[in-house]
Amino acid sequence: MFPATAAQSEVRIVVLFTSIASFLVVVGGTSYPISKLAVSRMAEVFATEYEKEGLLAIAFNPGDVLTDLSRKLPGKASMISQDKPELAGDTLVFLTKEKRQWLSGRMITSNWDMEEFLSKKEEIIARDSLKFRFDI
Repeated sequence: MFPATAAQSEVRIVVLFTSIASFLVVVGGTSYPISKLAVSRMAEVFATEYEKEGLLAIAFNPGDVLTDLSRKLPGKASMISQDKPELAGDTLVFLTKEKRQWLSGRMITSNWDMEEFLSKKEEIIARDSLKFRFDI
C-alpha cells in the first residue's frame, strides 16, 4: 500500500518536484533531466495506479529559481534564474487548497498565471495535456 493512500484524510495529495529540464537534452548533465523526467512520469503512474483510492498526484515545477545547483551551471546559465522561491510556495498552496482531481498526473509550473491556467481546464482535459507522450 502506498502510504499516502493509507491516510485517514479525505484529501490525499502528493506533490512531486520536477523541472522543465525534464524536456531537455543536456550534454554533460545527463542525470538531472533524466531523473526529473522519471519524477514527472511517476506522478502519472501514481495518478493512474491510485486513482480509486482518491490520490491526487501532481508533478510540480517550482519555476526558474536560483539554487545551489543552478549556481554551478557553466557560463551565463547560472544567471537566468528569475522566479522567487515564494512563488512556488504560493502556487502550491493555491493548487492544493482544494482537491482538483483533474490535475492528477499532470505537470504544473509555478510561474503560470493560475487563474488563466484553471480557465483552460476543459481544453486540458479534452487534450489530456500536460503529460509526457510518445506522439506520432
